[in-house]
Amino acid sequence: MNKHPIGRTLATLLLAGASMAATAQNIAIVNGKAVPKSRADALAQQVARSGRPVTPDMEAQIKEEVIAREIFMQEAQSRGLDASDDFKNQIELARQTILIRQLFADFQEKNPVTDADIKAEYDKFVAANGGKEYRARHILVETEAQANAVIASL
Repeated sequence: MNKHPIGRTLATLLLAGASMAATAQNIAIVNGKAVPKSRADALAQQVARSGRPVTPDMEAQIKEEVIAREIFMQEAQSRGLDASDDFKNQIELARQTILIRQLFADFQEKNPVTDADIKAEYDKFVAANGGKEYRARHILVETEAQANAVIASL
């Protein structure tokens, strides 16, 4: 007979509650490994920064993408590809690129370009070119090939 039915029920409820909390933090479990929701959130932020709206359909696609990436990551790791010299070199180059991009973004944030700065550069350019402005409305050439060459150079 069961001597502690309340204790067992309480333990089951606690485990279920902990399981639901863990599930809320993860979007899936792939081969026993949790795929954290933070990965999907980071990808959604990248999509939003690119100017595309993050709709419910897009969120579903992002979730599928994150899960597919986890599957491919696990396969690549099982093959030992993450230990290759080529992989390590590519990771280092990617790290450098991201860090440099962050440096430039930080500089731009701390040193914004004002309209006055733009006007000053424009005035300097105009002065360097003698202050002459040309407004070409038509460029007449002998052949269509020459016209295409002019269009391509513009």
